[in-house]
Amino acid sequence: MSSYDAIETICTETNYYNYLMLKEDAEISYANIEKLKN
Repeated sequence: MSSYDAIETICTETNYYNYLMLKEDAEISYANIEKLKN
C-alpha cells in the first residue's frame, strides 16, 4: 500500500478530509495524519 492509498483509506474511514488531495500534498498530509494518530 502506498502512502497515497493509505491516505485515501484513512480519510474515507475518518472523514477528516472531505476533498481529494493532490498527490503532491500526499506525503505532507500523511505525515500530519500520523502525528494526529500519535
